[in-house]
Amino acid sequence: MPWSSVALNIHLTNNLLSVAHTRLKSVCRKATIDSLAVAYGKGKITCFLGDVNALVDVIPADMVVNAMLVAMVAHASQLSSYTIYHVSSSMRNPIMYRKLQEYGFHYFSANPWINKDGQPVKVGKVTILNDMASFHRYMTIRYLVFLKVCFLSPLSFNKDI
Repeated sequence: MPWSSVALNIHLTNNLLSVAHTRLKSVCRKATIDSLAVAYGKGKITCFLGDVNALVDVIPADMVVNAMLVAMVAHASQLSSYTIYHVSSSMRNPIMYRKLQEYGFHYFSANPWINKDGQPVKVGKVTILNDMASFHRYMTIRYLVFLKVCFLSPLSFNKDI
């Protein structure tokens, strides 16, 4: 999965090197953006709110690896340092989110997640919702109607309620 960000933060403390892209709020907190890719691979994400035509920079993997190696070598003899390196590729590799969506679909179709029963998980193309109005419509049609039917059906069968 490509690192879809404008820059990469490398956080080094007490001989522990952690790498986090700048889409995260902080390098000191738990990473959450990768959970989107994992959730999609597991078939848990069916829609996403965002602009598929927005540009994002993709940091090449060799830059990520080189930055990690340099950070480890630079601080190999320092036992307790707190340093954050910031590596960037600027806008040299811009790509639309639409392409990332296609790459994710093709990757997880060719390399499916294997569930706990040993079965491959089939992923579908994610429905991209461009604005909050379309998001609300989607949620209403997909979930709210079903929930109301589930809530009202016991009432129709049980006259004591």
